Amino acid sequence: MAAVHCGPVKLSERDRRTLRALAATLLPEGGPLPSAEAVDAAGAVSAVIERLPAAQTTRLVGLIRTFSALPAERGRRRFRNLSPAARERVVGRLSAHLGYRGQMFNALKQLIVTTWASDPRVSAAIGDDGRCLADSPEGQAIVAPLLPKA
Repeated sequence: MAAVHCGPVKLSERDRRTLRALAATLLPEGGPLPSAEAVDAAGAVSAVIERLPAAQTTRLVGLIRTFSALPAERGRRRFRNLSPAARERVVGRLSAHLGYRGQMFNALKQLIVTTWASDPRVSAAIGDDGRCLADSPEGQAIVAPLLPKA
């Protein structure tokens, strides 16, 4: 039997809602830094995923869909459909989970948080001026002891 080629998998609106729900739970409003919603971290993650080669896009969309399909609460509701308090409980449990669920959660968390942190508004909020620490004399004094001796 010949293999059926379906082409690259694309992010659906449900996938985007899952990303928005997870990003909002990880990086909520009210903190000292811009929230995920304030910088549209989920939109930025979606844009990153859509620029990847088809095989990588397919894997990440599969990861998002698998995360979404895991029973999050006893009622078997999808993560994106839970209340904010229930989402926080799920994230708390997954943060402590070492199995495949924890690995899946950590992969999505890393993707969301690193994309969020690359937003210029977040960089500005933490005082990042875009310069490398080692390029200034003060920075060289800090960095030099950490580098291997030549």
